[in-house]
Amino acid sequence: IANARLSKVIISAFFDPGARFVDYGGGYGMFVRLMRDYGFAFYRSDKYCQNLFSKGFDLEEPAGDTLELLTAFEVFEHFLDPASELDELLKLSSNILFTTELIPPSNPQPEEWWYYGLDHGQHISFFTFKSLHHLAHSKGLNLYTNRRNLHLFTKKKMTPLLFRLLSINAVSNMFNVFSRRTSLLAADYEALTGKRLI
Repeated sequence: IANARLSKVIISAFFDPGARFVDYGGGYGMFVRLMRDYGFAFYRSDKYCQNLFSKGFDLEEPAGDTLELLTAFEVFEHFLDPASELDELLKLSSNILFTTELIPPSNPQPEEWWYYGLDHGQHISFFTFKSLHHLAHSKGLNLYTNRRNLHLFTKKKMTPLLFRLLSINAVSNMFNVFSRRTSLLAADYEALTGKRLI
């Protein structure tokens, strides 16, 4: 829910809200359903998980650079080779909004930082601000970040301070009060069932 609210604000401020979007590593499809309910044409892509909440809205074919934005929440830390994986993401969109916790400046030992995920072993890539900046630069992208857990790779030139402000929950919640779009729920229902939602 928090990611949907933040994404709504970031899209409204920096991107075309009427375009198409994809949630990469979209899991059960809850985020896609929330974003469609907010009025954004989101689709889901996930080769490892069944779509339960946004059936009918899987991204079926590669779309080139026709997708305005790709979101990837809690995905980058699972990449075995982040540079190669980023190349695959960039085939879908040149704008990538993602979350991953940055390594604290103290460079904690394994038992000192929860995000290492020692209990499940699925987090295998970890990033600093410097490493994300290097990764972005190597692909000709700009990096915008709250320097904690929300980041954006894009070719666009933006105001870093505005991105950081909008990534604060209190600010994004206030912004969301004034930013409304028509929900796609009724149209989605009709497209999937052939019936009108009364």
